[in-house]
Amino acid sequence: MHLNSAPRGTGFSLIEALVAAAILLATCLTASAILLNAMGAGRLMDRRAAVDEVLASERARLAVLPYYALTAAPVDGASWWDPEAPSLLAQVFPHGLASRNTASAFYREDREGAVFVTQRTLCGVDIRCEARFVRWDRTGWTALPVASVAGWAVWQSAALPAAAVEVRLIATAGTRTSALWMRLGALPPTVEKAACIGAADRAV
Repeated sequence: MHLNSAPRGTGFSLIEALVAAAILLATCLTASAILLNAMGAGRLMDRRAAVDEVLASERARLAVLPYYALTAAPVDGASWWDPEAPSLLAQVFPHGLASRNTASAFYREDREGAVFVTQRTLCGVDIRCEARFVRWDRTGWTALPVASVAGWAVWQSAALPAAAVEVRLIATAGTRTSALWMRLGALPPTVEKAACIGAADRAV
């Protein structure tokens, strides 16, 4: 008597099922990576657009402000910086008094001379403004020496340290940073070409 083996079924063997599952898993991981990369690129473009838009808006806003207007004195002992003040100097270089400094608006002296730094956030973009008084001489535009600026304030005197101020705007969102320079004063502003700085070489 011959014994016949049971007929083989038409389903997958264990090895075939494992191979199919591995292929499916690899396909899902590849699709997920592509989707995440696309989403990351979209976010990067959104940040880039936001940085450029805020930077352009801030440049235009500062360019139309009157250069100087005598401002009311701050309350005794208080710091003074008003980002909505009615003149350019009151916003970008209101004083040369370290005693009036705050974390977001401060006067300092460095190797290039006197500088006033303000920092704030607009529409999720960090804006840093660095301003210096400058004057023209035979070598070009140069920063005023500290002695000409220290102690001056917009609420004390109409005698200005200089008739022009150089402003550097730096806008940052995530790893995207853009910067531009403006020279503002009695004459129409001159705006230098915007510089795009990567995350690795930011000098903020």
